[in-house]
Amino acid sequence: MTFGLLLLFEHQNDFQDTLEKQLNLIKLFDKVIDRVWVTEHHYNPLRANSAPLMILNHIAKYTNKDLGIATLLLGLYDPVYTAESISVLSNLINRKLYIGTAKGGRSEVKNSHLNLTEELARKYLLSNLKIIQPLLKNESVIFNTKAFTLSPKINNPIEFSIASLNEELIKYAALQNMPLLAGHKWSIEKIKNMILTYEKYHAQNKKPSIILSRMFCPTTNKKEVIESIKENMTKQRKIVSAFNKNHEPKILDEKIFDESLIDTKEEIQNKLAFFKSLGVTHIILRPIEHQLNSNDIEISLGIKK
Repeated sequence: MTFGLLLLFEHQNDFQDTLEKQLNLIKLFDKVIDRVWVTEHHYNPLRANSAPLMILNHIAKYTNKDLGIATLLLGLYDPVYTAESISVLSNLINRKLYIGTAKGGRSEVKNSHLNLTEELARKYLLSNLKIIQPLLKNESVIFNTKAFTLSPKINNPIEFSIASLNEELIKYAALQNMPLLAGHKWSIEKIKNMILTYEKYHAQNKKPSIILSRMFCPTTNKKEVIESIKENMTKQRKIVSAFNKNHEPKILDEKIFDESLIDTKEEIQNKLAFFKSLGVTHIILRPIEHQLNSNDIEISLGIKK
């Protein structure tokens, strides 16, 4: 099982300061990760990550790790232009690229100027994937009666995964033998149901390879850290709601805190063993910055004895 670092670009009113904080996190986690991940969010004043492909191109100058997006909201894009952008990024960074895909959160879909519904966003995500994936394998594709082939060609591997609890999208992932990506607010119960759906549709009834995102903070005071997270979430919801009148915050499942990697170093290692038994091959760490230091990070992840 390998580890990655999730950069949320939580905005501090100064983009350069926000960027510097993200680059410092990459340095802090350098010894334990093999991938750096960014997210995509829109209509949110607290997240400066609406253009993840551009962000990855910038980050590539500061790390030699593989790069990923968790997740790219493909239902919002033109498939051919998006494939071209991914192709250029792949050639610029010259390393493996991981792209998790999703339809987008309820508020992102509802507020989109594209007048989407959640059903339409899923439909466009799926149809766009069917165009983008073969293009990024350097195949010719017919789209709107015209043939397209990418230039520049792809020279480094690109791995797609799907982040969805929707049966149709999980079925597509199973038929394509694609990994599944599970967010840090998804409960273990939901993930187990996702696995069962994948097995049902896979040709060999195979379990999925799972990329799992989890909040991470080695601590001996779990309760204090969790209370701090909840207080911060409450403040953030008020700010986002004031900025965006149509914002629809998710109802938080309290299980996510117990199922997170916010715990003692020993308990974190026990949870990692459990995640591995589920089929998790890569864990994206979403750091909670309470007294984080490289020594505790390495020990809790079993990198350092």
